[in-house]
Amino acid sequence: FYERVEIKNVVGYLRLFVNPKDDISFARIINFPKRGIGDGTISKLAEFGGGKSLLEACVSEEFKKENLYKKFQSFVEGYNRAKEKYDQKVKLSDFVEEVIKSFGIRGAYNPKDEEDINRLLNIEQLVSSVKEYEALNPEANLNEFLESITLSSENDEIGQGGAVTLATVHAVKGLEFKVVFVIGLEEGIFPISRAFNSNHELEEERRLMYVALTRAEERLIMTHASKRYLYHESQYQTPSRFCKELGILGVQEVKKSGFGDNYGKTYNHYQNKPAKTYNVGGADYIQKKEEKSYFNPLSFMKKSEEKKTVEIAKDITKFKVGQTVSHPKFGLGEIVEITSDGLVGDIVFQDVGKKSLMLELAPLEILK
Repeated sequence: FYERVEIKNVVGYLRLFVNPKDDISFARIINFPKRGIGDGTISKLAEFGGGKSLLEACVSEEFKKENLYKKFQSFVEGYNRAKEKYDQKVKLSDFVEEVIKSFGIRGAYNPKDEEDINRLLNIEQLVSSVKEYEALNPEANLNEFLESITLSSENDEIGQGGAVTLATVHAVKGLEFKVVFVIGLEEGIFPISRAFNSNHELEEERRLMYVALTRAEERLIMTHASKRYLYHESQYQTPSRFCKELGILGVQEVKKSGFGDNYGKTYNHYQNKPAKTYNVGGADYIQKKEEKSYFNPLSFMKKSEEKKTVEIAKDITKFKVGQTVSHPKFGLGEIVEITSDGLVGDIVFQDVGKKSLMLELAPLEILK
């Protein structure tokens, strides 16, 4: 994460406040956002400063009298605004926000360009990371935070041979791995929120999902979080629509004593093998025993591209919202919601709470 260009730029700005003599960081960020400053201009600044660092020369009163100052004026004004906050010892996260604002970093990106949108999201994630660090280390200062970044980056280099590969779906096109984890399967993350109002973009997200699924040679593990710290706040998350389209929300939890009721509710483990019971943290997770308990990514794409629903094994049109149903394992429940394609029903059971079940497969009996 800290190797991304947009993150390196923000960190470069931050380093200047800890070490004003850091000429490498200064040279990195002085033309970001664009200020028309190249190597020649930086050489002239160095010549003017004599033995001073580039930053010290740039913000000096004497330099304001030079014609060259006009190119650096916006930077100096931004630096002075942020430096005032730094000297006031404001909260670490507030200072990072001030740096991003004072130097117009967000304005350097086009909010209509997909790659720039991702860069902006990464910057927001950096701010969130600062807040998390601040919560764990309330007395920590900027220097300590930057040291923690350096340590994290160094640790990332350990064990490159045979280590876990962390990558975006785009980056692994054409590659295959024995075991693949697809994480963040939540509405607004995968599919991304901006695709909600565009059928074309939603189809692109669905194709990306297909790419992710087909990277796995032997095992595929898919996860989503019920709650996530995202964009400066904790948010309750909804499982991705792709999970329902694949029919994999049918893996159900059986509670056992010894752990809280909410422990591990979002654990879903799928692999192309006969049905098994997995025991994780004191709770059993039972995969449906039908032969179709695993999914075929090709059928997922076929459904998407041809706009067809899957072939049903029984008449599911008889299920209606508001009906009382009985399940041999979960007991009595009421149907509170059915997806638009009629395949998945959300049922609130008296004993175990809300469950999402595939109506064509679940052993449900309609009582009224």
